[in-house]
Amino acid sequence: MKKKALLINPYIEDFTAYDLWLKPLGLYKLSYALKKNNFDVSFIDLLDMSHPSIPKKFSKKRENGTGKFYYEYIPKPEILPNIGRRFKRYGIPISSFKEELKKIKNPDAVFITSSIVYWYKGIITTINIIKEILGDIPVVLGGIYPTLYYHHSKNTGADFVVKGNFEEALPPVLEEIFGKKFALDFEIYPDYSILKDKTSMAIQTSKGCPYSCSYCASKKIEPLFFQFPLEYNLKNFENLKNFKIKNIAFYDDALLYNKENHIKIILKEIKKKNFNFSFHTPNGLDPNQIDEELAVLFKETNFKTIRLSVDILNKKVKYENLKEIMKNFFKAGYKEGEIEAYLLIGFLEEKFEEIKEALYDLFNLKIKSKFAYFSPIEGTKIWETLKEKGFVKDGEDPILSNKLLFPYRFKGIKPEELKELKNIQNFLNQKFIF
Repeated sequence: MKKKALLINPYIEDFTAYDLWLKPLGLYKLSYALKKNNFDVSFIDLLDMSHPSIPKKFSKKRENGTGKFYYEYIPKPEILPNIGRRFKRYGIPISSFKEELKKIKNPDAVFITSSIVYWYKGIITTINIIKEILGDIPVVLGGIYPTLYYHHSKNTGADFVVKGNFEEALPPVLEEIFGKKFALDFEIYPDYSILKDKTSMAIQTSKGCPYSCSYCASKKIEPLFFQFPLEYNLKNFENLKNFKIKNIAFYDDALLYNKENHIKIILKEIKKKNFNFSFHTPNGLDPNQIDEELAVLFKETNFKTIRLSVDILNKKVKYENLKEIMKNFFKAGYKEGEIEAYLLIGFLEEKFEEIKEALYDLFNLKIKSKFAYFSPIEGTKIWETLKEKGFVKDGEDPILSNKLLFPYRFKGIKPEELKELKNIQNFLNQKFIF
């Protein structure tokens, strides 16, 4: 007799959230793996804005597959400072979630994913409702949050917490729940059949990151860097085509690394097969890897959203180099303002004038700027610096890593200065409206 697994993408609880191709890719892969092990799989996506309970203004997506999440106001956790924003729960109404749970007949276990660590309150809300409706059923929590904050995540109400890749960590948990061994040592693809909203999807052509940036927790999530074989990646794109999914967001941390033997070959194959996708790069690309051939391949294979990780404040990319890189994009056919760049802010001792100057530098290069807000994660190199200066302490509540708190915690940009910088950014970016 088949076992029944219920997969759930949980609520978000935060001051702000936006569907920037936010997909529970790990759950889709888990669905594939469980089905291969003879499970019946059900899926509830609490962030699915195509759900019938969602008002039309939230269910309507932009052409590129992004959009707003439906939300309800909830009390702000007392530990968080007042920052002039109201706290919200993002996702389908709780009454609708309870109705969906009641439709699932006798599941044997529930599997919940997680992403940003300071969203854990939404996971607790999700688990509480599961226990209320389904009773004493094993709940397994995995994803980024327990991988980075394993001991903290044990307080969510989950019966089992999985740290790291589920392919390695989940089999012992399945054996404990079901009393038999399960194997996950095979090629695992995302299971797109469980999707209800097929306007967009995410893909990874690699896992991990070859770099070791001081502020990044990527190495703690995935210690090794590995680029998937071409055959695996092409089959993934074939699957996306078969499900008629148009907008594809790359989740790779280092998409352009080893470009001659990886991304260039992939894009040449996509061009040859004449796939009709629109590609997006929300994670930010290393601009130093953008040569003339790659810019042309981006254009020919329909890269609609290109976001560069410039970090111009710390001179990761020099202005003159960026000028040459932009020539490659313009020569390939991109227009002024079509290329975007992340400006990472929120570090210690940043100066208002430096950030303002960087905004104008990007504008003068015909690049639309986007702020990426620093979020401190325990165990990273920069965490140790912050700890030495007394700004953070080991074991503190991970909700305090919320990206919007940096003007209130660190001696850098003040809240009123951030507001002015955002006004400058909006003023400059509006000049690129086509």
